[in-house]
Amino acid sequence: MKPLYLDEISNPTVMKNLLSQALHEMLEIKGEYTVVPFSYPGWPTADYISKLSNEISKVMHDKGMVLAGTRFKNFNPSKTKLGLEMLDEIWLEVMQKITQEIWLGFENEPSNKIPGLQESVERGAIIPRDRIEGNEESMKLARNMIMQKAEENDYRDEFLRRFRDKYFAYMKENFDLFSEQDEEAHQEFKPKLR
Repeated sequence: MKPLYLDEISNPTVMKNLLSQALHEMLEIKGEYTVVPFSYPGWPTADYISKLSNEISKVMHDKGMVLAGTRFKNFNPSKTKLGLEMLDEIWLEVMQKITQEIWLGFENEPSNKIPGLQESVERGAIIPRDRIEGNEESMKLARNMIMQKAEENDYRDEFLRRFRDKYFAYMKENFDLFSEQDEEAHQEFKPKLR
């Protein structure tokens, strides 16, 4: 297992990328199109994802610091290695906070939509993977297809599930955690919302 450090596992840029990937997957456009307003500051969807990623990161870091204070004499978040047990405790706390933040974000949104999603897709730049195919007619069709997918999704539960799965895949790939045999043991750390 690669060493775990609190600063690495709670990096807000990583959280932001995973949330954005989860949204692109939900719209079934990952690898095909990039919706610029999902990551460009000033657009409601990008601001929502940025705020959520900062919240996730802060909760992970704060919880990690509290746990570290009880287990280490001199803890440095970028140099002191964490154990899997500590990561599990941090993750449980984070999942509660993520669930709360995601649900709060939907309180004023119709049909459990991500804030500003419709505006982002209707008015924002959409970049196709193959820029040669990006003529006006094909982009209009792509925009309509993305809007249709956006309307079909219920984001409150699915966005959380997708992010969680992305985070577990990230930890598995980068830190050799949660291998196939470990996944069953870690199911308890994946909250079931329904």
